[in-house]
Amino acid sequence: MTEHDERNYQILNTLATGGTAVLYKAIQTSLDRHVVVKRLHSHLISDPNFTKRFEIEAKAAASLDHENIVRIIDFGSSHDNYYIVMEYIDGLSLKELLDKHGALDPELALLIAREICLGLDHAHQHGIVHRDIKPANIMITADGQVKITDFGLAKLHQAQTHQTVANTLLGTPLYMSPEQAIGDTVDGRSDLFSLGTMCYEMTTGTQPFLGDNYAVVIQNILNGSIPQPSKLRKNISSEIESTIMKALRRESGKRYRTALEMARAIEMIIGQETILSVKRRLKHLVQGKGDPKIAGNAASSYRPRRSRRLIPALLAAAAIAISTAVYILDPGTLDVLRIKFSAMRAPDPSPAPIEAHMLGSSDMFSTMPIDPVHEPVFADSTASALEIPGDTAVAARKPAATVTAGVETNTTEQEPEPPPPPPQPAVGYLDITVEPSAEVYIDGEKKTDGTHTGALELEAGIHSILCEKQGYREYSESITITKGEMSKRRIILQRVQGGVFFNTTPGAMIYINGAYKGLTPTGRPIMLPTGNFRIELKKAGYKTWSNDVYIPPDETIWLDIKLSPQ
Repeated sequence: MTEHDERNYQILNTLATGGTAVLYKAIQTSLDRHVVVKRLHSHLISDPNFTKRFEIEAKAAASLDHENIVRIIDFGSSHDNYYIVMEYIDGLSLKELLDKHGALDPELALLIAREICLGLDHAHQHGIVHRDIKPANIMITADGQVKITDFGLAKLHQAQTHQTVANTLLGTPLYMSPEQAIGDTVDGRSDLFSLGTMCYEMTTGTQPFLGDNYAVVIQNILNGSIPQPSKLRKNISSEIESTIMKALRRESGKRYRTALEMARAIEMIIGQETILSVKRRLKHLVQGKGDPKIAGNAASSYRPRRSRRLIPALLAAAAIAISTAVYILDPGTLDVLRIKFSAMRAPDPSPAPIEAHMLGSSDMFSTMPIDPVHEPVFADSTASALEIPGDTAVAARKPAATVTAGVETNTTEQEPEPPPPPPQPAVGYLDITVEPSAEVYIDGEKKTDGTHTGALELEAGIHSILCEKQGYREYSESITITKGEMSKRRIILQRVQGGVFFNTTPGAMIYINGAYKGLTPTGRPIMLPTGNFRIELKKAGYKTWSNDVYIPPDETIWLDIKLSPQ
């Protein structure tokens, strides 16, 4: 570092040493904050390939600004000393988390994967492929925020592959994509394969392509078969399994097209409404407090088992005590009870009996027919023989009687109650804001063609949301509506884009549909909506080059243009 740099960054201690650089924890004295300084090994300075890659890492990563990517603060070189200054993350790497806890709960694993997808999508939109996605390069803050770090092997969609030594493989073999393993051209789908490998490891606790040496690992990636995740862990659903295995398809064209598409697929599984609660669980786990869901399940699974054992024992003890007390006080009472139960269990000639279990009685009387209308009336002489003194249960069954003109009349019959009103459906509410304005469908029914639906009343349960707009990526989601609650969604549609990169004479002015876009070389692809564009290159002393060019979705095209002198 220069003398100014050494004054601005006060080294505190070494964090890690890798094959290409050393990481230091430092204080940025100008802002009084902790940072990480990454400095290239001195013995590599003489290798122009390494120093060039180091500069590429700094410039590529510095162009990214996303909450799921570690920010680059500074970059510099002097006296053959190359360094990058990054934000300091107070937390754990995903590797440390897996080493400590092993396989994660599937919801936690999917949340981590979703956050990585969002960071990768931002990088891919800027034409940057990470090429080394692995647990050690994923940081999780003490607040549960997931961040991608170390774009040291990032590859721009430019001619930067020519700066890599021929036949040199970049990346960590265990998480490498098949196309990367054979030295073929890679794009964002290569990062998704690496992420799929991590998802497999997070959910099963097993690395899918593990081998005894480098060659075996590469062979496993290219030709090996891996067991389905659900064969290793029973708590992995078919939806989670299909998401992981789609990311692990050997043919890149059969994987998710983009990181954002994979993120949306994950959201469909865990649900938008549960993301915040799962983030809180991740926060507790990183802070060493354990997973609240697992702790809650353990507590709830213990208490009911204890209560199920205790309640029958108490009831049995109480029954024995009561029977004993009754027998001691009046042995004849037990005989009366036997006679009474025999009478109650005798067949009732009354028609249309109602089984007791239909009325919610105990199993003891589940076979006893009861007719609440034609129940026998006990005369006083019979009651005295069967009733136990003080037995209010039998007395309560005596129908009331009135005497009119010397005739006893039964007045217990009542008018039939009117049927209860039909149950009203449980409803909740949904309010959607979408940017830009789009067609919004709920359960296939169009609700608006604008930016705001207003409060929609929906039955409680699961509903589907679909937003469509030409030139933008389709957005879909399943949402659970809770009775009496308002759910709100703010949806920002992603424009379907492609990129164009120019390999031409330096200093040419670029015009796209008549609008000036800069000079060649651009340093990065120019991102454009999918469609046809009129592109012109103009430079003094050269003939103007112009052509109509189609920009495909999620791809960057390379234009090799040779300007002709006038």
